[in-house]
Amino acid sequence: MIQYLKNTSLVFLFLFLAIATVNAQTTDTEQEEIMHQPDFAIKFSPLALLSTTPAVQFGVETKTFKLQGLQVELGYITSAISGRKSDFDGFKIKSEYRFYKKQLNRFSNINFIGIQHMYKLVNVEGDATIWRENGSYQQVFPLKVKNNINSLFLVGGFSQKLSKHMYIEVAVGVGPRFLKITSSDLPEDAELDTGLNQGFLNPIRAEGNYRFLDAFVSLKLAYYL
Repeated sequence: MIQYLKNTSLVFLFLFLAIATVNAQTTDTEQEEIMHQPDFAIKFSPLALLSTTPAVQFGVETKTFKLQGLQVELGYITSAISGRKSDFDGFKIKSEYRFYKKQLNRFSNINFIGIQHMYKLVNVEGDATIWRENGSYQQVFPLKVKNNINSLFLVGGFSQKLSKHMYIEVAVGVGPRFLKITSSDLPEDAELDTGLNQGFLNPIRAEGNYRFLDAFVSLKLAYYL
């Protein structure tokens, strides 16, 4: 897994540097006077409230260099706004480095690209149905599950001005996700019954490390200062 992560990181680093080089070589004569890069912005992510692990998520972006910026987001994850049976909470941190450009006719409205890292921790508490003594009987057993997630995304998107300071921002991203699942101790003879509806805990994955391709779509409301 470590080697896979190293190889994936090298690929993203190569793409990131290539994007930066192309962005830096774009001449002013090719560009229109349309630019939506903020010096500083405060952002809110309404779509985060609709996630399977909903979060109240805010962020800020600050200009680092000309046509470059750093965005950081923090989200508080809670089951209180999900309506799900199981209790869960946690947090997520997103950091994204962006390269902006003035909008070019041939590139439509896409005006930023970047690379994003996300760390997400979700702690889940609920009741799991388990089989005991080689399936001779069932028992409802309290279960605590911890999900540690690291993701790396290549991101592209655009922003649209709504008023003097208000903007709406849409972005998509794709990249690898690395998931580590740990859970509270169960009896040695326990076997999880994943066929029953356990709410957020269904399906219940076994403890271990997982990796898979992930993607996201985000929508943010931003106030540019």
